[in-house]
Amino acid sequence: MPSLIVTDAGEEHPITVGGIIGSSVVPLLVGTGAALLLALWKLVFLRIAQYVGSGLALLSVAGPLSADADGSTVAALSLMHITLGVAVFTTLRLHRRHR
Repeated sequence: MPSLIVTDAGEEHPITVGGIIGSSVVPLLVGTGAALLLALWKLVFLRIAQYVGSGLALLSVAGPLSADADGSTVAALSLMHITLGVAVFTTLRLHRRHR
């Protein structure tokens, strides 16, 4: 089981449920909401947001990969970022298909 503790400049920072929600659910809701609102104006924003949003989520995997933490914590945090990227892509794709 991962310790879910990241060390930064010699100081330990535990990863909390609030931190996970704040760094995964909030960006997912804000980004997807913005894309859906922009799509009311121009439908092309769904496709753009689908690739940009999922790409940014996948690029954010660099944070956990460069973190000073045990391997299982790095793997858990990386998987969270990858899951977010897949969720963005899939959510916007499904919405685009139903329009």
